[in-house]
Amino acid sequence: MKSLPWVWGSNNSAAWAVYLYLISFSLPLSVDVGLLALFFLGGHAVLTSHGHFPVTVIVALGFLASIVAMGTVISVDPQRSLQLSLALLPAAVICLLVSGCFRQPDINLLYHVLAVFTIAIGGWLLIVALCHPDDMPEAWIGYSRLTAFRVPNDVVIFPVFLPFFLVLWRLCPGDNGKWLALTAILIAMIITVLYRSRLSILVAGITISAFYLGLGERHRLMRILSLVLVGVLLIDVLTGLHLVSKLSTLATASSRLPLWLAAWQMFLDAPWTGHGVGSFLHSYRIYMQSLPVWVVVDSRVTPWAHNLYLEILAELGVGGLLAFACFFGFPWRLWKDGMKMQGQKKLLNSALMSAFVGFCVGGFLEFSLWRQWVGLTFLLLVGCIAWQNNHNWEERQ
Repeated sequence: MKSLPWVWGSNNSAAWAVYLYLISFSLPLSVDVGLLALFFLGGHAVLTSHGHFPVTVIVALGFLASIVAMGTVISVDPQRSLQLSLALLPAAVICLLVSGCFRQPDINLLYHVLAVFTIAIGGWLLIVALCHPDDMPEAWIGYSRLTAFRVPNDVVIFPVFLPFFLVLWRLCPGDNGKWLALTAILIAMIITVLYRSRLSILVAGITISAFYLGLGERHRLMRILSLVLVGVLLIDVLTGLHLVSKLSTLATASSRLPLWLAAWQMFLDAPWTGHGVGSFLHSYRIYMQSLPVWVVVDSRVTPWAHNLYLEILAELGVGGLLAFACFFGFPWRLWKDGMKMQGQKKLLNSALMSAFVGFCVGGFLEFSLWRQWVGLTFLLLVGCIAWQNNHNWEERQ
């Protein structure tokens, strides 16, 4: 089987706009270099390249933008809502650039960039934890000063990208690429254990399982999962068995239930338009007052519903959920095409699908569209999937 041409260079300004944004993402810089690069280089690419922007992507992004704009207008705090809404703009630009301007070498290099991102950000989080061994993960997140990370569960972004590192490991012809992939995988798993994120463990298991099941490699899946389990337990033993003790409790599930019920009540109160962008923080306490007495309410202030789909219903209504659901047509089409493919194409399709599945499952327990990395990860995956769909269609033609 012919080796996939993994490259280390690109003359595509759209690609470099995305790479620079990802590399600088969440860094505490006084000037957002990545954002400047995204709009200047991305704008140059749109104006000078012969990119083919899928109409379906433009329509889906336009529909989402209109719903979010309406949700910003009706919000009880328009200024805060506008700030939250604008955080989605770079993610939307990345989705357009990837789906319309990228080429095969740019997609290949993107996998390397995501590995570098994981090693750089995850490595910094590891250094922070090692420098403050007596503190809790919540304190480590604050010490890191990473602008996109607010709570320990934000490290779930690394397990979502695991399938891309597995692709790098299998397709990179040289040792450098394999070492890059292996380092990214190890960093992702070590951070998951150190920061005691049960959700990250769940998402890692789902993405790895979906990746190998998509390839039909069940025997290899069992070996990999066994290796991951042993590695996770070994790291946890060496660091004090904090994750195992946390896994033995149901505190997280019980604390999320009142938030989910409050979000559902908010939706029932305004099913069509919702209460506005970011309104969950302002309103959920009011709706908690009508919950059954047996529901234990956490006294801490919680800015999001810990369920992406319920939060969208509560804040943007049915229209918001429909706008979000429009993007699910891209992976559905990729899944149908992937069933007929073999070899490297099947490998690449499986990586995209498994990362998307991991993200969607994580959305049931934690994510919020207004957390910077969530919108970025979702629309980046959508852009890659839309590009792959278009690439598959061109090959058939």
